Amino acid sequence: MTEKVDKKKISEFIQYFLNDTSDISDKDLEIYNQALTHSSSSGSNNKILALLGDSILNFIIRSSLINDNPDFGNGDITKQCQVLESNENFRNIAIELNIIDYMDIDNGTLNNPTFNSDNEVVNATAFEALFGAVYLCIGWSKTAELVDKYVLGKLN
Repeated sequence: MTEKVDKKKISEFIQYFLNDTSDISDKDLEIYNQALTHSSSSGSNNKILALLGDSILNFIIRSSLINDNPDFGNGDITKQCQVLESNENFRNIAIELNIIDYMDIDNGTLNNPTFNSDNEVVNATAFEALFGAVYLCIGWSKTAELVDKYVLGKLN
């Protein structure tokens, strides 16, 4: 968690996250870097990618729940979604992945006594943005695979 994170460190984290050691193009690395850039930093940040990632996560989670649980009614699906799609859940997964260690966060924010590394909004937003970036860089299939691994896999 520094103001500027080394591109090699980001690349290694993304390879770990994707479970793929293939080289990442400079264009894709810029998108992943944006996903890991807090709004306190200058330039592009992760807010728009988080918006996209949130929608993608919600769609994949809901589709999977409906397909995997044909006997579930609307109330059952809604209860599961409230847990799986929550900022708290996304924060917890982001903390397990140490996402904040790879983020570009302004020093003023980092040095603020009220800021802490388990901040729910910062972690959840970065997690959502990462999924927006994966979708843009690799596509739907890999994104769905990662949602299954990191979010839906917790159900089993």
